[in-house]
Order: sequence, then structure tokens, then C-alpha cells
Amino acid sequence: MKSLNCKQLEKLTEEINRYINGNHIANISLINKTDILLSFSFNRKQKMLISLNHNSPFYGLVDASISLPTILNKLNEELRKEVKDAFITNITSISGERIVFFTLRKTDEFYRKKEYFLVLELIPRNPNLIFLDEEYKIIFATHTTTLEAERIIIKNMKYNLPRKVNSNIEFNSDLEGFYKDLEDYLSISLQQRNKEKYENLIKTINHKFKVSKKKIEVLSNEKEEAKSKLIYKEFANSLYALKDDEYLSTYIKENNIPYDETKSLSDNCNNLFKQYKRAKDTIKHDEEQLIENDNYIKELEHDLSSLENDNDESIYLVLSNKYLNSSIPKHEVNKITPYYITVDGAKIGFGKNANQNNLLTFKKAKEDYYFFHLENIHGAHVVILKNNPTDNDKENAAMLCLALDNKEAGNIQMAQIKDLKKGKVPGQVFFDTYTTIKINEVKSKIKNNLLKAKRLTF
Repeated sequence: MKSLNCKQLEKLTEEINRYINGNHIANISLINKTDILLSFSFNRKQKMLISLNHNSPFYGLVDASISLPTILNKLNEELRKEVKDAFITNITSISGERIVFFTLRKTDEFYRKKEYFLVLELIPRNPNLIFLDEEYKIIFATHTTTLEAERIIIKNMKYNLPRKVNSNIEFNSDLEGFYKDLEDYLSISLQQRNKEKYENLIKTINHKFKVSKKKIEVLSNEKEEAKSKLIYKEFANSLYALKDDEYLSTYIKENNIPYDETKSLSDNCNNLFKQYKRAKDTIKHDEEQLIENDNYIKELEHDLSSLENDNDESIYLVLSNKYLNSSIPKHEVNKITPYYITVDGAKIGFGKNANQNNLLTFKKAKEDYYFFHLENIHGAHVVILKNNPTDNDKENAAMLCLALDNKEAGNIQMAQIKDLKKGKVPGQVFFDTYTTIKINEVKSKIKNNLLKAKRLTF
């Protein structure tokens, strides 16, 4: 993406002002660390892309069909607090500078209408976004300076324009190539978004993976050490048997038995029995921990694979909530988190909307799990969350499909997850290989369990 020169920026700003002036800033989304997307109240056909990338910062209007959840960070908080819902009264560029001023009007906490300014400094290698109050004092900026800087940018300080650089260069104002570059840049920016979006989450999961692998080594070593002490029971019994035998001292030395000469034979035997019991308990505990840890590693591997080459925002939200203790509101996570019930000992998952269906079928379910869906009807996805389900489990899942659609009888399609193909929109699924199950009545146990449905964990 080439940098906009002063003439291009001036022409572009005139065009944007005609489209956007008189709109409220309806929404703000951070695509990645440098790119911001603004939506407007009346002009819904286009959104504004602001890029503060280091080498060639710019802004422009893009197709409004792009809709993305914002990345949660400090800049997002500041923009939503200060800029969202503001009314745009004018957009102008500073003559001879790569700087754009948005004049905004917003109601403060005392219901007074105040004027504010959003300043875009689209200067290559030194871009900045600065928000000013009506007295041109800085409220926040993406890049601040120290008090020793030649040009000070600090909160509550007066805003000053950068030092003007005299130039006799004649700039071309043609924008034809800019719009083509803008589309290409947006495509790359969306790819970068996924990399940045998942970066911290992937690092966290990888760290947990390494810790869990290390835990295997620690537990295995501890278990082997404990195994070496199981013979202490035999030592204790032998010591009791040899208590009056002259061979006792020789037996202790030959077998390297931990024996305290300051204590009685009885006390030493009791100590050996205690160490034997402790070793036995340790082995049992370590074996349980190794199984639990192995399951956790498989879970981490599954979650990592869910994030690879995936544009699905739902799995990111769920796993961020799971691993990062993120500030994602609970109601946002609940919108995409599927449910489950337990019937006859089998856990059966289901979704109530497209995102929940998508997450259940393509993220939570394993290849050998069984999928159920009402025949020829848009409905909930139902998945038995276990390998090798019984015929009774399959019948229960089929009945759940009907219960979720308030039906008493009907035909249900059953297929394995490995035979499904994911559609282009969340929750859409295709499959050619399936079995039809006919249900004549939904049993009361299904309806009763549905009232006690819980959220699935990931």
C-alpha cells in the first residue's frame, strides 16, 4: 500500500466528507493492532477503514458487508468511550499536511453537547490517532511522547501540529490506484487479524501444553521412585523375623535398608511400613494424575487444532474465555456456547442457534461421534458426545431432535461427524451418507432432562 500524498489526502477527504458528514459513529471495531473499522448510522453501505500501519498510514471507505467483533485492548476501550456515538459535523484535511480533522459533537455525562476532535496523523513512519477536547487538549493518543520531546503529545497537554517540512514537490491527486490498493490491503489486514487475534491465546495454550508435558516427566519419576520403596514391606517383615537372629545386621547392610540405629527395631519396622504405604498411595495418585494429565493434553491439542487456519470468531471467544480469563461478557459467550443433557449415562449435546450448532458439530465433536438432525427441516444439531454409543443412546438423541422442535414424531437423519461437510455460513452442514431413524413418540425422560440442560464446557 503506497502512502497518500497531501493532494490525494485532500481530495479523498472532500469525497469522504460528502458521504459521512451528518452521520453518527455507530460502531467501532479493531481489526488488528493498526487497523480500525468505523460504522455509521445513516450511510450503511460503507464503513471507514483507518490504518495506522507504520510505513503507509491511510484512511478510506470500504464495503459495509464486512462485520467483525472488535479486538479487546486499551485503544478499543478509549475509542468506544470517547468516539462511539459521536455526531460528525465536518471532516477536513490540513493543507499541505497528511493530517485529517474530524469535528465531532457528543453529549457529556451532564447532558451538555460538546465539540471534540479526532485527529488522524497519516504521516509515514510516524502515524498517530489523537482525540482532543473543545480546547484542543489531548484526551488520548495512540502514541505519546515524553516531556523532553520536541513536540509533546501527552494527556491534558495542548495539541500542536507537527513541524512543517518545506517541499517544492508537485503531488498527483489521482486516487484511481488507491481504491484498488485499499481492497488488497483489507484482505491482507483480515489475515493479519487472525494471526494477532489468536497470538496470545495460542501462546497460552502452548505454555500449558509444555507444562503438562513436563508434568508427565515429574509424575513418572515420582512414580518410579515410589515403586522402589514397595519392597520396604518385605524388609519390615524380614526384620521382624530376624529380630533375634545374629544375621540381622548383615541383612540390613546387604540390602541397604534405611535403618536408624538410635531407634528400636519395632520403630524402624513401623517406619518402613509407613514408607511402603506412602509409596503405594503415591503410585495410585500419580497414575490417576497421569491419566488426567493425558486427557488434558488431548484437550489442549484439540483446542489448538480448532484455532488453526480458522476464521470462526466463536471458537476464539469460547477459548479466550476458557484460557485467558478474558473480559468477554458472559452473555456474548452464552450466545455461542451449546448445551447438553445426560440421558441414561450418555452426554448429548445440542445447539439452539446457528453459532451454537457450528461450535458443537465442528469444534466440540470428534470424528467418530454421531450427529442427528431433523429430516428436511432447519433445526438443532444434536451430537452424542461419546464413542461407540448404544442403540438406546441413538434413539434418545433422535428424540431430542424432535423435542427441541416441539414435535412428537418424525424422521431423524443420523451420520458420523467425519461424513459431514461444513457450509459457508455458521451452522450449515451437508452430508450424503446417513441413516434415517423413525420416532413415533418422544419419551417423557427426554422432555424432563431438557428442562435441566446445562452449558457445555470447552
